[in-house]
Amino acid sequence: MPINYYLQISTSSEPEEILDLICNHLNIEKFDEKTFLCPGLIGCILKCGEISKDITEETFGFRPTLFISFLPIYNSDEYVQGRNSMIKVSMVVLNYESGDAILNREGEQILFQRLMSELILNSQDFLLENVLNRVEDINLPYTIREIQSPLL
Repeated sequence: MPINYYLQISTSSEPEEILDLICNHLNIEKFDEKTFLCPGLIGCILKCGEISKDITEETFGFRPTLFISFLPIYNSDEYVQGRNSMIKVSMVVLNYESGDAILNREGEQILFQRLMSELILNSQDFLLENVLNRVEDINLPYTIREIQSPLL
């Protein structure tokens, strides 16, 4: 069963600007005005709805304006590459945008969060090594510690 990942971020940028940033910076194929494709991964950038904004604000203390939905393509030889691309895309966006952000799996397990300019990587997440391999690209200070999701 496919598992979605979501990067929610507070930004003044429009989805098209973020899509252009990702595709140009990482040489990723743009599928349409909101979707990108790369080996092992499909990504879609959308504006957050009011309910999503309210839930995130209540839970994490910030109102996201955009989210990127990532769907790694399971049962694919390129699955690991897709997962790594998801981390790369997330790091590019964090480097470009300074707003609060959270990357989670299925809205529950937190991979990392940046709140009030502090980037925290979840020490309990199985993708931590993948994140650590990419976090150097953004030159931001970070800490590693366990992050419990308030939703669980």
